[in-house]
Formats: sequence, structure tokens, C-alpha cells
Amino acid sequence: EAERPRVITLYFSDVDSAGHNYGPRSEQVAQALAEVDAELTYLVQTLRERGQAEQVNLIISSDHGMAEVDQRKYIIADELFDGSLTQNVRFSREIVSIFPKEGREELLYQQIAERYNPEQMRLYRKHELPERFQHQHHVRIAPIILLAEQPWIFVRRSLLPGLKADPSFFRARGSHGYDNTEPDMQGMLIAYGPAFKQQATVAQLSMVDFYNVMARVVGLTPAPNQGDPRALSLLLRD
Repeated sequence: EAERPRVITLYFSDVDSAGHNYGPRSEQVAQALAEVDAELTYLVQTLRERGQAEQVNLIISSDHGMAEVDQRKYIIADELFDGSLTQNVRFSREIVSIFPKEGREELLYQQIAERYNPEQMRLYRKHELPERFQHQHHVRIAPIILLAEQPWIFVRRSLLPGLKADPSFFRARGSHGYDNTEPDMQGMLIAYGPAFKQQATVAQLSMVDFYNVMARVVGLTPAPNQGDPRALSLLLRD
């Protein structure tokens, strides 16, 4: 009994992989969902057969949503600024983080401000990032940030020949790095077991909020965090 784990985690990559490769509304994603559903059904049925279904708290969640990517709507990020003015640039499909060389931040920012299209992306200095991102003061956040608007994606200049020759050259059909207030970025959460209220519905919940819930369920004292303590009363039995 003393050696039994109090928390067991499983990760199913099927839906995420299918969403990236074929798009979130594809037949492949529907098939992946069916496969994961069958695996979860097997888990629940096994718990019932062993008489443990009412003793185990089961939490099913996604870590993010998924948006359709339009391969015709791409932004060549490194054509927006002079790369020789940068110390480091971090590229992803949805975010470009630019670390200028010393004394070059203002020049870099002005270059981008003159070239970017606000219908395709947002341009921020670090201190201008929305407060809800909670990134304004962290050392790892770049001084200049580009955030793509859904469904636009960033690409590097080196990919341009392949994209012009074949629009399907860019493999991804789905992505999940956009503003987390976008409906397509929202995840899902299902919790069932003796610790949780029955048939309770919560309109919106942050995974940071749910950290406190999980700590309470397993009897741990949570580390200091920015989760909303109201999640405890919304989800847990008295």
C-alpha cells in the first residue's frame, strides 16, 4: 500500500499529431479522437471491473487547442528586419522573438514598424505585451515580439523557394501558438471521481487554476502560484 503511486499520468499524442499533420477538422483527427476515446473507455471499464471506479479521481484534459493553418497565408519573418542588427532570433510558426544587439533595439523596432502588416501580425515591445501574458518582466522574453494573427504563419526566407514551387511544401496543417484568447486555442477538461462535484460545468478555467485543484485532491500543499483559488469551490465537493 505504501508503494502505490498517488498520481499516474498518461499522454496520448494521437490527436495532437493528427491535428498538426492534417488539420483539426480532418478525418484523420476524427479517427485519432475515436482511438483515444476507445483507450479511455478501456481504462474506465477496467477500473469498474476491479471495483475502483468510485475510488479513483480521473482527470482528462488537453494542453491546448488547435487552429487550421492556411498555407497560402505566410509571412516571411526575416524580411521584416535587418538580421545583422540582431543578437538572436527565435522563430516559430506563430511567434518571432527578436533579441537586438546592444544599442540597436530602436532601429530594429522602427524597421519592423514600417514593414509589417497589422492585419497579419501584432508587433510588441516587451513592456507592451498584454498583462494577461504575464511576460513583461521575465528575462527570457525578447525585447521585440511578433505575434501572428490566426491563420497566418511565420516562415523563414530559406523556405521561400519550396513554398513558391509547391504550396503544400509547408507540412503543418494545424498549429497552436496563437493568442490564447482565440476560441480555437481553448482546451477541454473533464474530471470525475469522489473528489469532484457531479454534473458541474465551469465556463472557463486556466490550467494554472487547476494546479491548485490537483494539489488538493492528492493532499499536497501547492507551491506559490497565480491560480484562482475559486476553482476549488467550483469543482471540488465540500
